[in-house]
Amino acid sequence: MEIDKSSIVYSLSGSQGDLYEYFPYLFQDLWELGGGSDEIIDLIERNCGLLNPTTKILELCCGKGAVLIKIINKINFLQN
Repeated sequence: MEIDKSSIVYSLSGSQGDLYEYFPYLFQDLWELGGGSDEIIDLIERNCGLLNPTTKILELCCGKGAVLIKIINKINFLQN
């Protein structure tokens, strides 16, 4: 199955389909695309309790792992 590169560019509000080849370079330094990590962590804590070293979280292919990295940093901070 071939990817329709133009539709991916347009889904990101792009107007030129030939930008697709530059996406790896354009997105390489982004940590977050979409929801903010702090808001997601707040949502987890409001619904599941405060994060602690025994908290179990399953992260399934959610981008670059920005939320998971922030959660790990928060838990490590709690341990020290």
